[in-house]
Amino acid sequence: MRIIVATHDPVSPIRGGGGLRTLKTALELKRRGHEVMIIAPSDRKHIEGVRVESIYHPSKEKSPLFGSVYFSLRLFLKLFKYNCDAYFIHNSLACIPVTFYTRIFRRKVILDATDIHTEYMRAKKGNFLINIFSSLEYWCFRKARKVVVVSHQMKNLLVKKGIKEKKIFVVYDGVEAGNFSPKKRKTGKPVIIHHGGMDEQDGVPLIPKAAKFVEADFILLGSGQQRDIVESIIKKENITNVRLLGWKPYSEMKNCLMQAQIGLIARPDTLPNNLVLTLKLLEYWGSGTAVVSSRLAAIEEVAEEGKDILFFEPGNEKDMAEKINLLLKNKSLLKKLQRNGRIKSYAFDWKRLIPKIADVVES
Repeated sequence: MRIIVATHDPVSPIRGGGGLRTLKTALELKRRGHEVMIIAPSDRKHIEGVRVESIYHPSKEKSPLFGSVYFSLRLFLKLFKYNCDAYFIHNSLACIPVTFYTRIFRRKVILDATDIHTEYMRAKKGNFLINIFSSLEYWCFRKARKVVVVSHQMKNLLVKKGIKEKKIFVVYDGVEAGNFSPKKRKTGKPVIIHHGGMDEQDGVPLIPKAAKFVEADFILLGSGQQRDIVESIIKKENITNVRLLGWKPYSEMKNCLMQAQIGLIARPDTLPNNLVLTLKLLEYWGSGTAVVSSRLAAIEEVAEEGKDILFFEPGNEKDMAEKINLLLKNKSLLKKLQRNGRIKSYAFDWKRLIPKIADVVES
């Protein structure tokens, strides 16, 4: 088949799990003999023999609404330049223009959903405009030939929304487990890490509030809409054990994980956060980093309390601090979580998961 793969996430350089998941699927489809082209934000025109048509990257930090609309229009216009048999689309922002296009030209669409974006908007505040976007997003799910999701929680929600269960396939997010080392470098104080976005759904402002109660160094990699809030908390409360390092290349992020004993997931308890696995969970596991996470349903699908994770009450910085301190004091429990998390990560190796996504595309 001639297949166009599209996403709003960058495929080069990789920033976040969406681009990595999409790129690996494109490369697997090429390996199987299909003619594949990627339309996505990229600084390269070819990746491992696959042609890449670069497109505007919508920024979350500037004007998310304008960026999303502009990206959708640019993608819609690009589709007229190429003929193909099927589209593999990551997330609804790219799928909305593709679905409109394929209603006209009758092509197969496979939607790979690691998030339901409008549910994040609803979690902030609902209004008429968000309801329109939400209708469009669920319309894409209904019109897609097949839908790939990252949790049974997400599948169950889509079935309740009227999407046919038989066309929904659960393929969890993955990790390149072999690219991470479980060996830890010696540091003065224990190191606690959070990496990734700092948007409202990530709950990062909770971390410096918890850091006040912990004798350890906290490293925050990444950025987002709430970075200023995090900085103001650090400054206002004179917190000295938290460092904000901004976005770092993938290789530097892996080096930071080699210093960290504990990795944090601070997401609040909202509907969209209960539907998804966050890539940082799997990267913490892969790097032998013990995980302290807010208790969320999709994460509970794959993690075992006291064996490879400790949960805290979402939004409760004191409970987060208590769980961190428990691990810092109980070295045997810390080592247990680190060891079991590393073992668990191999069940989520991309080498196991990407072929499952490619099978859905080919079916």
